[in-house]
Amino acid sequence: MLEHLGLGPLDERLYCTILESPRSADDLADLADGVGGDDVRRALERLAGHALVAPVDGGRWTALPADAALARLHAERVAALERERRALDDGRARLAEFLLLTVPRDGRGDGFVEVVRGNAAVGARVLQVVDTATKVVRVLDRPPYVYNVPEDGATLAHELRLLTAGVSYRVLYDADAFTPPELSECLAESLAAGEEARVLRDVPVKLVIADDDVAILPLVPAPGEQGCAVVLHTSLVVAPLMALFDSLWDRGVPVGSAETAGSVRPVEPTADERTLIMLLAAGMKDGAVARHLRISERTANRRISELIDRLDAHTRFQAGIQAARRGWL
Repeated sequence: MLEHLGLGPLDERLYCTILESPRSADDLADLADGVGGDDVRRALERLAGHALVAPVDGGRWTALPADAALARLHAERVAALERERRALDDGRARLAEFLLLTVPRDGRGDGFVEVVRGNAAVGARVLQVVDTATKVVRVLDRPPYVYNVPEDGATLAHELRLLTAGVSYRVLYDADAFTPPELSECLAESLAAGEEARVLRDVPVKLVIADDDVAILPLVPAPGEQGCAVVLHTSLVVAPLMALFDSLWDRGVPVGSAETAGSVRPVEPTADERTLIMLLAAGMKDGAVARHLRISERTANRRISELIDRLDAHTRFQAGIQAARRGWL
């Protein structure tokens, strides 16, 4: 259970033994068959370095709650996700800057790249790009809605027509996309027609890809300014954008059916649930979780089962993946 902290089987054995009652290094060496005293002392030093054990009177060691180590692990994972998010934002900004600097102001490029300016023109061009699809449309959807607002019905009408024609629709929604009630209503209809939808926090960019041939990136304008969009017709740029979509899609949480469309906005875990998730992410067994939370093992089993059900998972491993996707870790 401690491998996530970089600790080995011996460290875990000693920690579980000390959880039962304080022990000296000699006692631990006697209990750990075939393990020398030096190995035991080095293991204790490693455990102490993670604030899992501490020396007490009589040369004994006592176990400490795993909160500090788990909090550090949680902080490291949050920092890693934040670095990834910043990298995506930086890549989006650099791509937009590059494209806008290399395409003439009149929007005429070399046939591979075009720039569309003006909110109405961008909205119309998005629908034109969507209409070219014959196999699949991939969408990264996030507010603000400047070009095609949910309640205008035009975007939904195009999607329903393509779904009826057999074109697949995969949409990854930003968690904040469900603030307008109109979008939830449109989503219910889209899901009923066959749209595949997922939700992810902090979708980094607006994006529509038709098949694997053309992509359009609507750029969010500054307040009071007209928007613009970059349309790409070359696989050299569309392919990386497809890879970006796929990587974000894999992290998204499936929305499910039309019956659940009204409640797709992710709900934050309670403080108790977040603590339980951290304990399970650290690999703790039910008994260790129960001791840490000062509850019975039966109660721990029930809470873990309830958490797995809430995450729409069947196993602890799947629950961990879903928790990470929802930003609960």
